[in-house]
Amino acid sequence: MSPAIVMATAYVALLFGGTALAHRYRHALAASRWRIHAYGLALAVYCTSWTYFGAVGSAATGGWDYLPIYVGPMLLMALGGPFLRRLHLAVHQDGATSISDFIGSRFGKSRTVAALVTLILLFGTIPYIALQLRSVALSFALVSGDPESKAALVGASVVLAAFAITFGARRYQVAGQNEAILFAVAFESVLKLAALCLVAGLALWLMGHAHLPDMAQGLARFRAGFAMPKLDLDFAVTSILSMLTIICLPRHFFISVLEARRPDDIMRARWGLVAYLLVTVVAVLPIAAAGTALLNADAKPDLFVISLPQHFGFDGLTLLVFLGGLSAAVAMVVTEIVAISSMISNDLFAPMMLRRSRGDMHVGERLLWIRRVAIVALIAAATFYAVATPSTTQLASVGLIAFAAIAQCAPALICAVYRTDNDAFAAKAGLTTGFLLWLFLLFLPALSGRSLALPTLLADSNPVTVGTLLSLGGNLLAFLLVSARSVGHVRLVRQRGIAPITTIDALVELVARFVGVEAAVEAMGEDGPSHRPVDRASARTAERVIGSVVGASSARAIMASAISGQGLGFAEVAQMLDASGQSLHFSQ
Repeated sequence: MSPAIVMATAYVALLFGGTALAHRYRHALAASRWRIHAYGLALAVYCTSWTYFGAVGSAATGGWDYLPIYVGPMLLMALGGPFLRRLHLAVHQDGATSISDFIGSRFGKSRTVAALVTLILLFGTIPYIALQLRSVALSFALVSGDPESKAALVGASVVLAAFAITFGARRYQVAGQNEAILFAVAFESVLKLAALCLVAGLALWLMGHAHLPDMAQGLARFRAGFAMPKLDLDFAVTSILSMLTIICLPRHFFISVLEARRPDDIMRARWGLVAYLLVTVVAVLPIAAAGTALLNADAKPDLFVISLPQHFGFDGLTLLVFLGGLSAAVAMVVTEIVAISSMISNDLFAPMMLRRSRGDMHVGERLLWIRRVAIVALIAAATFYAVATPSTTQLASVGLIAFAAIAQCAPALICAVYRTDNDAFAAKAGLTTGFLLWLFLLFLPALSGRSLALPTLLADSNPVTVGTLLSLGGNLLAFLLVSARSVGHVRLVRQRGIAPITTIDALVELVARFVGVEAAVEAMGEDGPSHRPVDRASARTAERVIGSVVGASSARAIMASAISGQGLGFAEVAQMLDASGQSLHFSQ
């Protein structure tokens, strides 16, 4: 058995054991002073195996091309504090369980808008997860000396699916903190940065002790790529794209927003992420320079970070670097598929289940199984994409294509942060237009290995840049045109299959169908039978608890139907479900 297999097996066992221990003592961890530090480190889930491997490859082949991926998030974290705090405050006020749930709740409680966001993020996530699997397989093949990497890819897929199901799909509720995953991601953030910095230190040492004639030509090639910062269209678009994407990434939304205990947590932790990204940016440069100057011409730039210590006989560091890449992939894939699977269950399946619901049906339990099946299906789809993608495709290009899809949700998210009564039809038009353009301009050409013929107006730009501009531009244009032609309003949607209720007892029974009897009684604060009528406070509490399982939009429809049994009119129902009465909005 190769050392790589032994180390990978030991690392996976350690990860499962440590995460299980964190889950066992989750209440103590949640109350400890270490949680805010774990939260800050976990924000580095943005740095995936693309960062770990692909950034070095981009720096070695394209010079400053690697920089925009970090510039955008650093600018957002440094300058966008008010926006980030407002985002966190709005999500927690709405009780949203995901980015799609939040956007849908701010666009007329529209489950169609939430479903569109879910589908777009699903398509954007599949190539991104495939990138992680492929990088793990390539690095394992290099370390083990086995040219066949498909077995490693399948093995990584199985382990990641098992981990996500074990620790990310244990309970009915999606909302609420998951200390086990938070601390696991924080540990992996430390490991991957430590390994990257050690390789950077080795690169500096090797260049300081190498014979100058042997490395002069390679260094000249490397310096040529960094002769001048490339402040061109590609640089600007990629920087803006990464800035938009970090607020829309399902995994980052899951960690930064849903795992925050209070809205001000992000204000304290954002500078830690800026420092983390800055260290990564600096560490990439010596590795790319040493790889270009000292390694053979046939060495893959995407794997310089692991082939550099291997080539010079540092076997221990080689294995550590392999584990760092594995941890980067694990952190990304687990948090991403946990977030996406909850969106699939809540936004795609929950509305259908509720329409066909029966009185004895435990909705929460069935949705939990749907999440588990969705996790397996997501991993399988990403594995297929990783195998189908041509081996010549660089990791960075795959990541940018995924970013372009995820950024399609940014216009709707920004509107959702600043307004509560947005036009759902405009969101549908913008999201659909942007997604279709991305599908035909970027996704399908990448899968087939061919570039789509485009007008030569932007001939000097990267095809990904052109596709990003056209898809986001079409998204915004459709949104603005429809917004200008229609009058937006928020309507209270009724949910078929939910019987009207009038008493607290009936309300507790309704909540129990989603979270179980014990959790329902505890949440509603009712120790014994209560025949008093439903009031505003109990209706709001029930809506929030149900929303933690099926999402805010579906919860609003359920409660609207349930409390309408009191004979209330539209205005009274709307005011009961919203303590401020702001959910009732009429056109000018």
